Amino acid sequence: MEQYRKSCFSTTIKNVEGNCILIRDSVQTEIEKLKKQSGKDMSLGGATLAKTFISLGLIDEYHLYIHPILLGDGRRLFPGLQANTNLVLLESKVFDQAVMMLRYAPIRKKQVKEER
Repeated sequence: MEQYRKSCFSTTIKNVEGNCILIRDSVQTEIEKLKKQSGKDMSLGGATLAKTFISLGLIDEYHLYIHPILLGDGRRLFPGLQANTNLVLLESKVFDQAVMMLRYAPIRKKQVKEER
């Protein structure tokens, strides 16, 4: 099985083990360095970390999975964002006639200006 390098974002833990690097601060600088390295795509999880990445403009693609369940109540997908992010649909897929994957790319501000 292929070993994936992992990055741990934390201001409280002191060290990590194995195939993991610890990123305490300078998130934008560290991610930009990682993006320049060869290898596969990066993925992340966690609402707080996602909010940081979105706010810093570090996300190149969003893969959203829609599960067909009707709920009477819910939460915002990305709470607490200070600005809207316009997206363009790159791909859509349906799995087992139920779950849908939508792949989007953010429209960067300079892209919007160029389109006008």
